[in-house]
Amino acid sequence: MRVRELVTKMHEMMRNGKTPKAQKGKHCSLCSLKELCHPNLTHELCSCPQ
Repeated sequence: MRVRELVTKMHEMMRNGKTPKAQKGKHCSLCSLKELCHPNLTHELCSCPQ
């Protein structure tokens, strides 16, 4: 049941044009989606004071 909940949530976020912020880590250097995800940019935006 957990998979269905996650898939439903993912589809809802995509329909609304909202995706979670990237969590930069060691895994980013090997990720095939690095160019689409832009973990450095998202990380910098998250670090800005609000």
